Amino acid sequence: MAEAASAVDDTVDVEEVEEDVTEWVERLRSALKENTDYSSLHDLCANHVQHIPDDLRFDVWKVALGVARKPDAMANWDGSLDCLDREAISARCSTQAEQLQISEEDRCAVAEDMKAVLTFYCKSRNVRFRPDNGWAELLLPIAAHRCSRGDMYNVLYALTHKYVPRECRRDGRPFHLFRLLLLYHEPELCAFLDTKRITPDRYLQHWLRSLFVATCGLDVVMAMWDVYLLEADPFLIFFLALVTLVNAKEILMDGQDTSRADLVETMKGIPCQLEREDIDDFCLLAQHYAARTPQSFRMDYHAPLFGPGKPSTIDGPISQALCLPVGLTDLLASMRHQKASEDAVGYFVIDCRPLDQYEAGRLRGAHHLNSVLMLQDLTKFYELVVELQAKHKERGANEHWCFISSGQEEDDQYMNMVVAHFLQRYTMYVSIARGGYAALASQMSSRVKDVLESDDGIEPIVYVPVGVKPQADPVPASTSDTDATKPAGSVMGRFFGAVRGKTTDLRDRLYQSMQEGGEPGAGPAATSRHVSHNDRTTRHYRNSEPLFSIGGDEEVEHPPGDSRSASESDTEAAARRPTVNVDTFSHRSDVTHCFECSEMKPDGYMVPARLVLTQTRLFVLRELPDRRGWAQLHSQHPLMTIVKITSKKKYPELITLRFGTLEKIVSSQRFLIPHAKSATEAIKSAIMKEMEKVDASS
Repeated sequence: MAEAASAVDDTVDVEEVEEDVTEWVERLRSALKENTDYSSLHDLCANHVQHIPDDLRFDVWKVALGVARKPDAMANWDGSLDCLDREAISARCSTQAEQLQISEEDRCAVAEDMKAVLTFYCKSRNVRFRPDNGWAELLLPIAAHRCSRGDMYNVLYALTHKYVPRECRRDGRPFHLFRLLLLYHEPELCAFLDTKRITPDRYLQHWLRSLFVATCGLDVVMAMWDVYLLEADPFLIFFLALVTLVNAKEILMDGQDTSRADLVETMKGIPCQLEREDIDDFCLLAQHYAARTPQSFRMDYHAPLFGPGKPSTIDGPISQALCLPVGLTDLLASMRHQKASEDAVGYFVIDCRPLDQYEAGRLRGAHHLNSVLMLQDLTKFYELVVELQAKHKERGANEHWCFISSGQEEDDQYMNMVVAHFLQRYTMYVSIARGGYAALASQMSSRVKDVLESDDGIEPIVYVPVGVKPQADPVPASTSDTDATKPAGSVMGRFFGAVRGKTTDLRDRLYQSMQEGGEPGAGPAATSRHVSHNDRTTRHYRNSEPLFSIGGDEEVEHPPGDSRSASESDTEAAARRPTVNVDTFSHRSDVTHCFECSEMKPDGYMVPARLVLTQTRLFVLRELPDRRGWAQLHSQHPLMTIVKITSKKKYPELITLRFGTLEKIVSSQRFLIPHAKSATEAIKSAIMKEMEKVDASS
């Protein structure tokens, strides 16, 4: 009887699940008919990605790629197939269409659609088709949905520009980055492949170029793309590839006597073993590896791999990197316990400088290991390494190794010897703090003193060698538009640390002037700067005039320090601003709202822009006219520095944001926002929540 009751209960549970899925599919269908946006679609599909039905899948992809309402680019095309690569396109499309389990007549129709789309793609972009570039493979899952040619082209264009890494060729940057990720998570497997002289470009090209279409079954690819596109993370493809190798580690490592050519062919075919039932766990594991990786690599490599052709922000070729670099932003956030998620990693910092420099001032919790000991006293060095490994084991798996030096070339070379020692012993999760302590010197003392410590309770003083040029993160921690990598020093050696009365105040003011691009002693009219939350001298908004107000028709005055002054035309400053993919940036996990708008420049011209709101900041993105879907991160403002929001009675959509303190307006920006009421209410609400946090902590 008990077994019968249990069987009945199981049947009921299955029926309830089926009813839940059926109800969810109907909600998805309704949302797609109502032209839902990506954010709403992502929330709706959060726990049901595996249940997306075949008849709705392509519509989901279009929303995720931002092309659901995009016009038909092929509408006015004459349909001529007189392309230089006509024969190659025809042969490749026919081969791909043969994989579809449909009638011969339908296969011929699909092949013709693919030929037309690829021909238009090549002619409109003035590019050549190659059988190995992956475009025909990318088009196959799209064409399988029997959609219009215009939709096929829009989706293909979005995929190639947002998700296929640039330079997928021999010795290309994507493959050097992948090797660094493999070395970080699986150093033993990476070393084995290195000894076999098997570089990632020998087996990874087809995986990346075709987003696994070239090596996986069509049903597997479609399920994988469901997760990939809804996640909106172009770097996820690297971790999908990483998980593929990690799962095959034992098979590969057993091939010690296998020739390199045979081993490469084996590796190319590993994804073929994936089945539809494996995809959920496969993608979940890839997301886990992504969360367990220092996130600064995304900012480092997004522009060169997925951006509009800008050079890498990292000094030196990526192929020469000893291991994965960690940016200053990642390191400091971890030390302040500001992790992006509970799964995010912390850092077990190894300070490789001489003992006197370490004792004078260091990152809080850093452990000392003088790199010169490898040359002076190898026995002592080994003893210290064993002690550090024991301490690291006590801290747990969430503490990843991070080595830091002074930033001087000679010191870095000694540190690299230490790092190589750990890598040779297959130590997992090894990284180097990019720029060393010299990068810390590029930050104002007030921004880093909370993560410093010294012996004997004295104020920390961090030594930076003479002549060292700091290397900061690609996106500075400050809100300044200008480059944060400023040299700091003197003949006797360079120091920064605790606040030291008038001397430090003078130094900080000098640094601030450098950040603003002006000369020391120049007034506020010299140039502009963004506002920092450190500017606050009183509590905002208490007993003050309303945050949002509707004014008359008078012109809004812009103070001398207006961030929209002459610096707007400074092309050199504009070139230093980072470029971001609008969809990827606006769909970050910390973003709460994104509003399309136009920013009004001082000369009256309007430029397309986006206001991206998080819980703590407001970002202003200026769209690039020659690169659809991309924008420059023009400015960013802490919410607590927004002191007033005003509009005009006759033009309520024209909104002016003023930044600074209650005592002084530092800058202002003006925007034409179609949904101004929603935007201002969202900004005000976020400010009030931030105020409550400040009040609670004070």
